[in-house]
Amino acid sequence: RVKQVVDWALDSGMYVILNIHWDGGWFSKFAEDEHKDECMYKYGRIWEQLTDEFKNYGDKLMFESLNEEGGWEKDAIIKHYCDFVKVMVESLSEEVTYWMTFNEPQCFIMMGYIMGTHAPFKRKFLTFRGIVRRMLLAHGEGVKVIRKTGNNHILAIKYFAAKGEYRMLGVPES
Repeated sequence: RVKQVVDWALDSGMYVILNIHWDGGWFSKFAEDEHKDECMYKYGRIWEQLTDEFKNYGDKLMFESLNEEGGWEKDAIIKHYCDFVKVMVESLSEEVTYWMTFNEPQCFIMMGYIMGTHAPFKRKFLTFRGIVRRMLLAHGEGVKVIRKTGNNHILAIKYFAAKGEYRMLGVPES
């Protein structure tokens, strides 16, 4: 069914972001050392299947994951995020030119941790600064992992701006 919907959207001239939004709770354990290997195994298997199925689809199909439930209240998530990036880059660096380290970080931060209307559905205003800090550190470390491949990748964070516009924040070379 996923392939059918992706094909319909692409055939209609649309761009597609394929992601894992709600997984039943195991994503939230990524930041816990005792569950990291199990989570990474599940995560790797899902993305191996998805990337194998869609590897020849081109730049109008994008993959996104691990921002909504990723355990952003714990510092350990930074290293675990880099492990996730490494899995993705090792699997896809030959096929992928454009990398977004985060898709709409304001959604998972503001709506997920402040308003409680988006996964992980928490209302913890005092965690805001720490979550933003961890997300930015994870972005910076993830960029380093991507650049280690030696490929000339284009990097960005995508965010939703006012009036329904999407913007990309490019990442300079240095």
